Amino acid sequence: MIKLNKIGRWVQFADPIDVRLEKVIDKTLSYTKAGSQFLPNPLWGQVHLYNKSKRAFPVGLFSLIIPVLNSWCNQYEDEWQFSIPKQYTQLQVQLSSLRDYQIEAFNAFWKNQGGLISLPTSAGKTRITERIIASFPEGKILVVCPTKEIIRQWKEELGCMIEYKDIRVATYQKLYREVAEDKEPFKQYNLVVWDECHHCSANSLYKIGLACSNAIMLGLTATEKRMDGAEMKIQAILGDIIYKVSIQDLVKAGYIVQGEVHIINVPKYKARLDEDYRDIYNNAIVNNNERNNKIVNIAFEEYINGTIMIMCKQIKQAQIIYNMLKKDAIEEYRDRIIYVDGKSKDRGKKFQDILDGKYDIIVCTKVYGEGISIPRLKTMILASGGKSSTEVIQTTGRMLRLFLDKEVAKIYDFRDSGILGRHFRERIKIYKENGFEVVENENV
Repeated sequence: MIKLNKIGRWVQFADPIDVRLEKVIDKTLSYTKAGSQFLPNPLWGQVHLYNKSKRAFPVGLFSLIIPVLNSWCNQYEDEWQFSIPKQYTQLQVQLSSLRDYQIEAFNAFWKNQGGLISLPTSAGKTRITERIIASFPEGKILVVCPTKEIIRQWKEELGCMIEYKDIRVATYQKLYREVAEDKEPFKQYNLVVWDECHHCSANSLYKIGLACSNAIMLGLTATEKRMDGAEMKIQAILGDIIYKVSIQDLVKAGYIVQGEVHIINVPKYKARLDEDYRDIYNNAIVNNNERNNKIVNIAFEEYINGTIMIMCKQIKQAQIIYNMLKKDAIEEYRDRIIYVDGKSKDRGKKFQDILDGKYDIIVCTKVYGEGISIPRLKTMILASGGKSSTEVIQTTGRMLRLFLDKEVAKIYDFRDSGILGRHFRERIKIYKENGFEVVENENV
């Protein structure tokens, strides 16, 4: 009999197991980081999530091991046994305010006692979670967020429930500093909610997750797939994907608007032989006057249709574009343009002013790249390129929320060249996979 026990966030074999079975388990719970072939030793890119010395693996990976154990036991006429962890019974709560798919996600959480919910940005993951928290019967609850802006949104959604349900809402950074000093307080949580949980593969968040040894986990994301191939590490903390809906499912149901991507041509950049990627990016994108001028012109053409966000990766480019907008705008309109990055002062007030419609053009960095909700956004200009599927969907997904007369979300992207052109083609592939309409703007 092969016996397994749950100890904290680990599943441990009670006794030593056959070395052949252990090899299969180790292989099953391993993956290779993207780009490992370029390392001096490709083996450095191998990630093993089975701990041989402890004969244990993270509990979220248990579903991957069940077929391995079944196959082994069938072959060698053996049996396996796992002690089922504590099960929580939900409190009855009102669900009439939820949409049909949100109710299905709520029920999936309770059926599976946690897991990962994958819904498009703008699908109301926060609202679903508010009902899950309301129905949670006991103990302390932790909501883990990437930014202060997202913390603010969570606190507004949860309201007075924060106090009477004993809920803490905190950033990844703050929690990592705490867990590095003392893991013991993290054992007190009974439910941990991970907003934008695709970050859980990062070592810092992985350590936080393992420290929450007594908690049920709930992960929320619009992008469970990662460019680096580290989905298994996310699963290790959160468990399986328990519910998923696509962007086009919600567009067809009328819950979000369609995305319309407008492609803008820019002159081809001819890289010198002595230029590395950073040089090419700075010259072809950040400091490219012609490209930045097109961004400014599009912003001035589109602002009459509704609020515009210009998304940049680098602070330098964001500041260049902001200064160009302020310089070229008519005097009475200059106060309708705002710039925000991660170091901006009074970010909370600025965000509220944006929500209240005090600005028509928002120039920002990735601080507004995920998790935030600005329904009035009608146009987004992706100023900085890039190929990450996570970033593309997280960023453009902000645009799809319903708002007044918004019938379509307009997204402007640029046909860059060379290595940046490969990134552009990757973005086009992502847009099409998610059902966005792609339009060529030859004359812009």
